[in-house]
Amino acid sequence: MNSDQVLQTIQNEKISFVDFWFVDIFGELHNVGMPSYAIDKDSFVNGLEKLDASSIVGFKSVNHSDMILLPDPNSFKILPNDYDPGNRKNARIFCDLYDGSTRKESRFNRDSRGIAHK
Repeated sequence: MNSDQVLQTIQNEKISFVDFWFVDIFGELHNVGMPSYAIDKDSFVNGLEKLDASSIVGFKSVNHSDMILLPDPNSFKILPNDYDPGNRKNARIFCDLYDGSTRKESRFNRDSRGIAHK
């Protein structure tokens, strides 16, 4: 699946929220949730500046804590709504982690997905 297909699926399936998942160096799953209307093509190109890595144990210090979440469209999945029996649909997508305020900077060396890709 590519980013255009993800965006189309979000619209067609009336997805309300998307959770952007990443794993810390200890294997614990973390997420940042966003309403689906806030997600666009740029989210997949430049990433989401939503992560203060100083709040994640083992990631970064407070002074240099800005990180980018870059969604991987191939990992997009609509979540079962067993826990929310209403009409709201949620989805998740795994993210790669990058240092700094732009994707052009280096991949974060403690990103477990990045380590697995090596």
